[in-house]
Amino acid sequence: MNFSKKKQLKNKQDGLEAGTVTSFDFSQFRERDWSNVLTCHQSKSNSGASESPSPQLWSYANHSISKLAVQHKVGDQSRVTSVGVTLCGNFGVLGFQNGMISKFNMQSGIDRGLFTVEKGVSSDSMTSGLHTGEVTGLGIDSLNKFLVSCSLDKTIKLWDFYRGKLLRTFFSEYPVDNLTYNRVNDLVAFSSSDLSLTLLNVKTGLKKVRHFEGAAQNKITDICFSQPDSKWVLCSSMDKCIRVWDIITGQLIDWIQF
Repeated sequence: MNFSKKKQLKNKQDGLEAGTVTSFDFSQFRERDWSNVLTCHQSKSNSGASESPSPQLWSYANHSISKLAVQHKVGDQSRVTSVGVTLCGNFGVLGFQNGMISKFNMQSGIDRGLFTVEKGVSSDSMTSGLHTGEVTGLGIDSLNKFLVSCSLDKTIKLWDFYRGKLLRTFFSEYPVDNLTYNRVNDLVAFSSSDLSLTLLNVKTGLKKVRHFEGAAQNKITDICFSQPDSKWVLCSSMDKCIRVWDIITGQLIDWIQF
């Protein structure tokens, strides 16, 4: 058996055919110690399996997938739709199709609990409750104090990362498709189905900083901040464009079409 066939066989045995990768995150600080890349996958249409594909751990240093199983208490009835990894590389976070969120240890894969709501918090308060729709984005600050999540239920939620408790909820007028957390200035940028971009300040309890209406002409597929100054926010969209917005002035300053 030649090398290519051996490699193909090993890939199948290691579970690389889990399906299309729909979300991933990583930490560069632990790449020599343990798996530092986390992915979630879409179910293969021809598999016919009732169970959702499991999230996978990868090693950037070894260019390989880990055999370590990621544990969580949600079960196989709900697919993992979004993932996040802490800056330190010790924890991974999973967002599910049913709106639940859990965290686990990246080194051992052991579950570290679900994110929940404090007892006695009413559903009409500032925290509102757990997500009721698919989790579409996750972001964690540099000190592991806060987790921010977004969902198709039109909410962005701020969580206490260590206690796993909900702190505050921001309500959007439209379902939220993407979210990115900028650890330099603790700003969160998210896109919604009305093709707009919104920036929130985590340190002030998800107060709105900027809103860019008509940020694209088709679905926004990804968002990022310019590095290292974080003065601009960039978005790609299905209209084959990348747009660059200046955060301070709120103006479109560059536009690239492919």
